[in-house]
Amino acid sequence: MKRKQTRFFINFLTMGIIIVLITVMTSCSSTSTSKTTTTTTTTPTKTLSSITVTPAAPANLAVGFTTQFIATAAYSDGSNADITSNVKWASSDTGIATISSAGLAAGVAAGTTNITATFSSVTNPIVILTVVPAPALSSITVTPTTPDNLAVGSTQLFVAMGKYADGETMDITSKATWTSSDVNIATVSSAGVATGVAIGSTNITAALSGVTSPVVSLPVVAFTLSSITITPATPANLAVSLTEQLTATANYTDGTTADITSKVTWVSSDPNVATISSDGLAKGIGEGSTDITAAMSGNTSTAVKLPVAILNSIAVSPASPDDLLVGSLQRFVPVGTFSNGVVSMITAPVIWTSSNTSVATISSDGMVTGVAAGSTNITFTLSGLNNTAVTLNVVTTVSTTSP
Repeated sequence: MKRKQTRFFINFLTMGIIIVLITVMTSCSSTSTSKTTTTTTTTPTKTLSSITVTPAAPANLAVGFTTQFIATAAYSDGSNADITSNVKWASSDTGIATISSAGLAAGVAAGTTNITATFSSVTNPIVILTVVPAPALSSITVTPTTPDNLAVGSTQLFVAMGKYADGETMDITSKATWTSSDVNIATVSSAGVATGVAIGSTNITAALSGVTSPVVSLPVVAFTLSSITITPATPANLAVSLTEQLTATANYTDGTTADITSKVTWVSSDPNVATISSDGLAKGIGEGSTDITAAMSGNTSTAVKLPVAILNSIAVSPASPDDLLVGSLQRFVPVGTFSNGVVSMITAPVIWTSSNTSVATISSDGMVTGVAAGSTNITFTLSGLNNTAVTLNVVTTVSTTSP
């Protein structure tokens, strides 16, 4: 009896262990299956589909001249990118034309060559470039033709423009051979930059392909730049989005002056209010005030404060002009009311109109000329704003009132 009970207990215990093992294994299998079925999402990588080179049908290139090519990549996701500086450029015949790593092709000799751009084993369809003989150079003009006095130690940039037999003109400053007739007075570099050496005068010329420019006389003096003046010194309000021309004048130690507007370095202290170009043209950007300066040869001008505001309304002044005699002149001025409350003359160019030009005409600067007896309305337009017309009477005689 005891043996039967013992055997039963052993069997029961064995069965329990088996059940536990089966349960654990099932759980592990489930966990393993769950992990195995986990999905990982990957973002597909875009690939280069094609390269397009422009211009695809370039105009004929003359020997000695250059033309720029651009390479654009098209990707598998539909996007595009400029890869001009990334591709490997090639010309099938460098004896006809060469092409730089930046895509600039240069004509070498008459003929045709194939231009290609390659990147990541992708090459554009061939672009055929035809190089033709260069037209004959007819003449060369050097500017400025009458340069200002050049101080010893200062520089003057000259520009050479070539005119060809086909009527085209081209800047040949960097191609020409520059000469100063007296290098003891002034030298001139291969880039056309003359440097004053000593007091005197020298002749500057530029030559290319057997053609030489007319002589440009360059006077070199001992005076130095003492100061720079900007005009206007107190500019009127500049309207947002409009422009105003500023001028820089050099004051030299010998008492002479010269316009150096295009030679100075212009600076606006706050470009968010107004910017200023290399030739002194200020443009209103946002309301406020900015300081404008001009610098050259270590000299900087006194800052000119330029106010910028929104132009709210415009008007013609005078609003009630006297009668104008036939043949006489009358000046009209555009006036603006600005967002800062200031009323001042508008310095930006405006478009003037006379409603009856048979009675009076008006020039671009607001000057009216009486033509015949009658009446006309004077208006101007600016930035989409309209002003109230001013009536001007033109008469043959002016009546006087006896005392």
